[in-house]
Amino acid sequence: MVVPRGSDVEVSVRATAAEGEPPEVVELRTRGSGAWRSERMGTRGGTAAASQRYGHTLKAVGEDQAVEVRGGDARLRGLSISVADPPALAAVELAYTLPDYLGGGSRRAAASRTVPVPRGSVVDLTCTTTKPLAAAVIALRPAVERAAGPSTEQRLTDLDPALAGGQSIAARTPPIDADTVVLIRLTDQAGLTNRDPVALLLTAVADQPPRLALRLAGISTAVTPQAVLPVEGTISDDHGLASATVSLVAGEIARDLPIARVEGGVEVVKLTAERPELVRLAELGLAVGTRLEVKVSARDGCTLDGAANGAEGDTWTLEVVSPEALQAMLEAREVLLRRRFEAAIDDLAKARELAVSVAGNVAPDDASARRCGEATARAGGETAEIAEEFRGIHREFANNAALTPELDTRLIAEIADPLAAMVTGELAAAAAVCRAASAEAAAGRRPIVPAVDAALARMRMVLERMLELESVNEVIERLRGVIRVQEEIRRETLERQRKRGREALESP
Repeated sequence: MVVPRGSDVEVSVRATAAEGEPPEVVELRTRGSGAWRSERMGTRGGTAAASQRYGHTLKAVGEDQAVEVRGGDARLRGLSISVADPPALAAVELAYTLPDYLGGGSRRAAASRTVPVPRGSVVDLTCTTTKPLAAAVIALRPAVERAAGPSTEQRLTDLDPALAGGQSIAARTPPIDADTVVLIRLTDQAGLTNRDPVALLLTAVADQPPRLALRLAGISTAVTPQAVLPVEGTISDDHGLASATVSLVAGEIARDLPIARVEGGVEVVKLTAERPELVRLAELGLAVGTRLEVKVSARDGCTLDGAANGAEGDTWTLEVVSPEALQAMLEAREVLLRRRFEAAIDDLAKARELAVSVAGNVAPDDASARRCGEATARAGGETAEIAEEFRGIHREFANNAALTPELDTRLIAEIADPLAAMVTGELAAAAAVCRAASAEAAAGRRPIVPAVDAALARMRMVLERMLELESVNEVIERLRGVIRVQEEIRRETLERQRKRGREALESP
């Protein structure tokens, strides 16, 4: 008999005694490339009519073997087991056709035990075998089957009898909606079958909803009715976006504004700082005191479940305020930034005092140089952040249509630019001197105080300018108060005049 190489072979015999009982011991003798080997065969079932069945399993037979059976005076000789390789796959070619909403094109896939394909794809596979085939079956079953119930294996294709003797078989799957196992069973012309079917796992990669990573740039929690909202960030999808919309809701006002740059099929849309999506509020006619909700949503083109995948970004809630109220809020932020800047100056000044020895501006010790260097580095980092915050205030004024030429000059030319310049100028120079001093030998160490003093002087000049501007702001605020009082008086006067007019008309 011919068996697949490496398979287990069950040898079974039946002994019948002409007289008396069957033999108690039956031996199975085998010989491969070495000497004979004997093993006792076990009984199978009970004795019936002086007859007994015996059996033994040869494990993992890997070579041709001669076989003999001995029991009592009886002998079975001339038996043999021939070993042959079972049919196997020599190659598998895989291609899948995308679902219609993805364009329906065909793509190749690498042959492996696990093959990911987009959900809804149709898979074509062509199997080439190592031996001519007499029969072959390709079947499908779910990767995860129900715990109870019959097998859900689906027979996909059988080898066409007209193609018997060939070494290939092909099949096409239905659309893959969930993870699916492809089972391939092969039988060669000697009747040998692959012991375990070849299994390929087709993983259905779900179409993910769009991803939104967005922010409102240069906008805090309050806006004016004339504001422009810059939306920055990215909108993306694994297979392609269909649309994106900015939704605005304020009381009974609701408006959806499409983002034109999100065109059908594009996978990533970048809304950069240089080219953000601008949402203009002027056309909404928002009233002061209204609460505005802003949200961006996106959809892809998936049609597998009857509706596209959708996703929404964060909801930004904004208070609609007057330009005067917005300016007051931003001026309060300026005061907080000034206090941060004063704290940075104080920190550096204290480190400077510790670095000054009794003799004056002489070379410092190691600890003083390190402390001064650390304080200078902290001052540089804090000053850079404060400069950026002032630029943010400038941008917020601009986005809210409240930026005047005076504000433009004050925030950028007189505060933000000088702060940024000292970070790369005096503060950077002082930090370099402190680092060099801490690395030098004590005898040749250079003084660090002059460089620190230069940085402090520059910082205090800008601080004085901030204080001057704050005083100006206080005067402006008092003028605003006077204007508000005048407006209230005017409104009250008009109301009294209207009341007297109504009374005159109503009197007989």
